[in-house]
Amino acid sequence: MEEDSVESFEDRLKGAESTSGGNPLLVQLVQTLNSAVVYSDAGNFETNKKLWNEYAKSWRAEQPWVQRMQQQTASGSSQETAADDEHHDLSVPLLGSEWSDTKSLDEIVSNWLLPLFSREQHGGKTSGLTVGEIGVGGARVASKLLRRVPKNRGAVREENGLAAIDTLVAFDISSEMLKKAKQALRDLARVRTGPPFPETSAAAAAAEDDAAMPSVDLHLLDSPDLPPSYTERFDVMYSVDVFPHLDLHVTFTYLTHIRRSLKPGGLCFLSFADLTSPGGWSRFARQKKYSVGGFYFMCREMVTTLVGRAGLQVVRINERADEAHTRGTSATTEAAECATAGRYEFAGGKNVYLMRDILVVVKRPCE
Repeated sequence: MEEDSVESFEDRLKGAESTSGGNPLLVQLVQTLNSAVVYSDAGNFETNKKLWNEYAKSWRAEQPWVQRMQQQTASGSSQETAADDEHHDLSVPLLGSEWSDTKSLDEIVSNWLLPLFSREQHGGKTSGLTVGEIGVGGARVASKLLRRVPKNRGAVREENGLAAIDTLVAFDISSEMLKKAKQALRDLARVRTGPPFPETSAAAAAAEDDAAMPSVDLHLLDSPDLPPSYTERFDVMYSVDVFPHLDLHVTFTYLTHIRRSLKPGGLCFLSFADLTSPGGWSRFARQKKYSVGGFYFMCREMVTTLVGRAGLQVVRINERADEAHTRGTSATTEAAECATAGRYEFAGGKNVYLMRDILVVVKRPCE
């Protein structure tokens, strides 16, 4: 039985288009032309935009295909979940919860994202950070982050040592995804959708200050170019489960704009699909061909080359799971366990991201 995935959703979408109405001769001509050219006019960016708009419009937590995807990702995860985590909201599943088990994502947020908000990283600053997310989707990562990082106004939790967020700019190429994100974040932040973003009156601003909530600007992108207005705007940026769906050229475009948008010394977390990892190879072996619903695989040399050419510095990168297993060092126990985790990316109760992806923190050099 074929498993449910973003790729299978994409295949169903293509099938629906091919059987839709229209002039049969024209449809046949378009299909012939598409098969005759190496690159179609619909590039990686536009194809991603179309897929994720349709995915978001079709997504409902109660949909059988969504529930099957959730069961597939949960079936190989540890019995220990984030259900007991005080920061985990069990009330409503968010779009994207079907892409990984909760425990794996929570560990990435705790061990990779939250350290970027350390006050030590920001010269002792306790608040006022401006943050950018590329590919907010249904806000499954943003919602976790906003629950874990202190509120910008009011009492700051001294015990966690994190600087508070003033504004999170959440970029996405899908207007339908932004609708889902707005719904998911409405109780966690003051949410605006744009561009353009409406001006806030003085009275409303004062009321918002009293509410001690950060701002979230949901920004719809019409290209992989981040607007010039965000030049040197961000203290921290991040993107989870986005770059595996991008080709090399779109990836490099985003990286150059990340570099421009970060403040000097600013940090960014990124994840890429790793062809050389156990989980990455397993997924590649099941993938018949590249599509935006599938993964565009890389290796560490490709990632570090693109990052370096974009003018960014690698400050942290995860070790490949099987290399850690071979060395057997205690410092890489978690990654070593991932190497023996089973035959596919969600097997064995280990962290799917450590078993499948290249995780990297990059920095814009101080000039």
